[in-house]
Amino acid sequence: MKNTIINIGGLATYDDASRIASILGTLDGVMNVNIDLNGRAASVDYEPSVTSLQVIKHKIEEMGYKTL
Repeated sequence: MKNTIINIGGLATYDDASRIASILGTLDGVMNVNIDLNGRAASVDYEPSVTSLQVIKHKIEEMGYKTL
């Protein structure tokens, strides 16, 4: 398992954080998602043999946010 921190542009509300966590949590290989609303970032635990950082970032961008 690997952990990464992804800075997210446009993350402003608890609803945003909840939406991102819920959707990322449905991705195959994503084990855990914690959103730091004050830090505008997501901490994601994932299995690199199943998914990649690029896939996770792409999903965030599909939701209308920017990955920094």
